[in-house]
Amino acid sequence: MTEINGGCTKLPPAKGAWINSTTGSYVVEDTVVIYSYLLRPELFEQRFEELVEFLHTFGRETQQDAVMAEFSGWVDGEGYVNEAFFIPSASFADPSL
Repeated sequence: MTEINGGCTKLPPAKGAWINSTTGSYVVEDTVVIYSYLLRPELFEQRFEELVEFLHTFGRETQQDAVMAEFSGWVDGEGYVNEAFFIPSASFADPSL
């Protein structure tokens, strides 16, 4: 995100919890939120596939059932946009995604 948007901020760790869909076990883990503001939206759009690839790799390497990316903010002339994308683990299995 630093390369694409010129910077990012990682918030202090928080506790997250989820139920593993394969084992049914309850998982508690540290999680972080990273903010990055789009200074150059055109560069973000050009490199969006890199972000998607990173999220899939991150999900595989950290053995997550899902990861989430949220895009929100003001859009000139269109008001406020908020979209959240949950990427399920089934898509982590296919490295072409």
